[in-house]
Amino acid sequence: MEFSRKEKEGILLDLYHNKGCTYRPIAEELRMSFNQISDILKRHEERNNAKANKKKELSLSSKAYKLFSKGKTNVEVVIKLDVPPAQVTQFRLEYCKLQDLDNFESLYRMTNGNVDRLLALYRELVIKRKISFERIANLVDIALERLPNVETLFEQAKRQPIDNKRDSTIWKIVYAL
Repeated sequence: MEFSRKEKEGILLDLYHNKGCTYRPIAEELRMSFNQISDILKRHEERNNAKANKKKELSLSSKAYKLFSKGKTNVEVVIKLDVPPAQVTQFRLEYCKLQDLDNFESLYRMTNGNVDRLLALYRELVIKRKISFERIANLVDIALERLPNVETLFEQAKRQPIDNKRDSTIWKIVYAL
């Protein structure tokens, strides 16, 4: 039975890849030389590699995100990818949104899902009272440094007799805080 060239290639690939046949039985069945079999298999492999490489290539947006993550500016990305500035600006906006979502997810995990408490703290201190993040950080540092001392002083003051509390140095310090 005679096969067309395309049919022979299909049968050859099936016998070689799916059925595990070696060159000799393929050559006998399809009446082909070892060189012909080798050429067809190489061509098929090159096509598959080309397809795989094409699939591996990053999309334009992914290339832009990668450049942004390396600290590249919009201008540098426009030049590197040779795309219109408006498109790079759009990619930058999308990248920033993705970054914020990553930060939020990280914050969510660190707080075991109690982000609402942090949000309430943010609303109270930053929005309502207009306290800067730097000042909040300083206040927390001070509290962490001095609170243990204040608690110790308070415990000492509670142990003093009632008559001595007004004149006590410890109570004066506690009232001053």
